[in-house]
Amino acid sequence: MFQDQAEAILIKATEETMKRIMEDRSRVSPQLKPIIDYIADHLFDVDFQVKRMLAECGVRDHTIPTQFANELGFTPRDYVIECRLEIAARMLRSSDLLVWRIGTSVGYSGNHPFSRAFKRRYGMRPRDYRKSAEGDVPTDSAPAPELLTAAELEEALAGKLDPADAESLADRLRAIVARLRVLYPNLRQQQVSVRPVVGAEFVEEVMAERLWERIKSMPWNDQRTLVKTQFCFSTPAMFELLLRKSREEGREDRSRGVQVAQLALDSLDSISSSLMEFLPSYRAKGLAYLSTMYRLALDFTAAEKALDCAEMEWRIPQECARDQGVLHLIFQIRSALRMGQRRFEEAYKLITRATDDLADSCTVDVLIESLMFRGVIESFARTPADSIASLRKAQEIMDEHSNSQLRLHLFHNLARAYVEVGSYEPSAECIEIAKDLAEQCNHKLSQYMLRGIEGQCAAAKGDFVAAEACLNTARRGLCELRDPNDAAYFSLELAILFSKQERHSEVLNLTVEVVKLLEPIGVHEGISVAFGLLHDAAKNAAVPLVTLERSKEIIKRYLQDPIRNIERSETVYI
Repeated sequence: MFQDQAEAILIKATEETMKRIMEDRSRVSPQLKPIIDYIADHLFDVDFQVKRMLAECGVRDHTIPTQFANELGFTPRDYVIECRLEIAARMLRSSDLLVWRIGTSVGYSGNHPFSRAFKRRYGMRPRDYRKSAEGDVPTDSAPAPELLTAAELEEALAGKLDPADAESLADRLRAIVARLRVLYPNLRQQQVSVRPVVGAEFVEEVMAERLWERIKSMPWNDQRTLVKTQFCFSTPAMFELLLRKSREEGREDRSRGVQVAQLALDSLDSISSSLMEFLPSYRAKGLAYLSTMYRLALDFTAAEKALDCAEMEWRIPQECARDQGVLHLIFQIRSALRMGQRRFEEAYKLITRATDDLADSCTVDVLIESLMFRGVIESFARTPADSIASLRKAQEIMDEHSNSQLRLHLFHNLARAYVEVGSYEPSAECIEIAKDLAEQCNHKLSQYMLRGIEGQCAAAKGDFVAAEACLNTARRGLCELRDPNDAAYFSLELAILFSKQERHSEVLNLTVEVVKLLEPIGVHEGISVAFGLLHDAAKNAAVPLVTLERSKEIIKRYLQDPIRNIERSETVYI
């Protein structure tokens, strides 16, 4: 009965949104129509993925998502979110269905991801929104914003504001939009844009993105010539863009990451003369990023030289402006380099200076990264409790605007750290948050790793059925992702669970499977002992619990090895 009622309410609430989707379909380019059709058919799929949509629509042109955003004002993913939340808001206003049921009806996996997405869109939780529709608007949900004068807008659009005033204006615009969304629930997001269209900086950011799309497939020498001689910017927009791209490209192709970081440095050759006083700081920052790319390529000598040059640039004579945030970055990256060299005590001292002495000189996201990295180093150089303290400090300063990938890594690390000290309840809370973020970022590796940690928590609580399901999902998923090491680790965790239940034949089967997973790397110095123990046990068809536990600990130490984590790009700290 309740299911039928929910479906009837959903159908009625969907009608207006479907009309709008069809209107959008009638005005987009022909190549976008199959995408609109797919979205209409799969709008409420919990596992909706843009990559799968493009594949099923037969789209091979990587520019289609950008074209979609240009024509409709949203990326495909944001378009789906906008439609879902528009329907959910209508259901909240017109029915008394439970909030979680509305969330699952429109395609969310649970109440937490639905409430978070809804608050980001409407500025308040779903239940507060429902109260506002009934005339009981919480005063702290949508405060009356400070109005803007025509003179202020004219000055802003002429590019005459300094950065602090521009940011203040942007905050006021956001407050106005939040208020409008309360007063006019059907307001579509693209109708009131709060992007910082004040001054030349935004214009040049857009220009830099377009230029990158134009040159990214060219030969590297041609790219260098163009950024050195053809692109003149009055802001560091192109430089900052190329630094971000070096980070993105470096995760997939280490040599390409080095090339793009070098392009960022090349772009400073054509920067406006008005920025010359900042040039040493820009060069220091670019060299620090270049050092990170060399580190990811395991060229520690080149990474060290780039960092030395970065520090020299930063210490250029006093008449040039010094950015203390760049010095923080240099210490942070040098600490990461020492970590890769397994010089843990030096790494700890460097990152401690960055997080304690230079904390006020960097952005919130950079400080969060530093604290996360400090937590990782403390797991080697200090105690698990110290590691959790640093991660908790990062959590305290993290806000909802922080990068989703950053939030994912933080809560993933916290979940793992809590398991290390046997704190399973806080670990479970972190797992739930991290799972939502992993889904949002479509980060398959994290999704399976988190399932494995969830299995460890369930096993510790005595819920062997849930533990078995989670650990099986983790090991199979990691095998699909061709990550034999982590798959072996969680397979051993499952074998230990079976051993405690005296399911000996299944223990033997898992042990044979682990031996096959480890065989290609069995000679590795960090894992050879575990391989030998398990190989002999499988051969003798008898696998003692102590052998499983010892092998798991050996593989765990191998998984935490800094060089291995650099090789698989599990974390990039810059």
